[in-house]
Amino acid sequence: MQTSKILTRIKISAIIEEFTDKSFITHLQFSPCSNFLSFFIREPSKHYSFSTRLMIIDWRRGCIISEVEDTSIITHYTWLGQQILMYCRYNNSFQYVIYNIDSGSYTCFKPFKDLPDGHPSTMLNTGVVTDTYPNRLRQQQLYYLAKNSTSPKLLGSFYSPLRYRDYSRIDLHPRLHSDNIISIDCSYNGRISMVLLRV
Repeated sequence: MQTSKILTRIKISAIIEEFTDKSFITHLQFSPCSNFLSFFIREPSKHYSFSTRLMIIDWRRGCIISEVEDTSIITHYTWLGQQILMYCRYNNSFQYVIYNIDSGSYTCFKPFKDLPDGHPSTMLNTGVVTDTYPNRLRQQQLYYLAKNSTSPKLLGSFYSPLRYRDYSRIDLHPRLHSDNIISIDCSYNGRISMVLLRV
């Protein structure tokens, strides 16, 4: 990004044959090692508003490393080292699970077992952070799991005014940064703002 040099061009249709004019890509992330690029491919679905496939590709070689079909109904994910932490349907209930990209296996992520859907984010050697959607009282929670900890800590609850709903909804979208700083989006003094918090 410093030089604006184009490293490669990826033609998705050359990698994924089923990619159609109704398909779209979202939720792109590089792996911590920078070798892989992950993203959702979403398309219209008969059973839900859209179907989701999580694709992991070697962006330099232009080949698929792993693929998660929509049987899991994935909503959000983040890299957890060389694995994927995602919220999906697993064992007939929605929960956070860890997906091993090498073996294709799933394991329950026990520290977040009782948490609802949110936007997880990780930082190596720091921990994991996630949020929740507004509850009936319009409160959104922010949770932080420090490295080597077994249970998440509630960092705060944030009020989201009713006018911020549907397409105007403000998700916290927490992100971990160095020096134990977390950035979130929220309604601060009635305005859409980015807020920095120290863990």
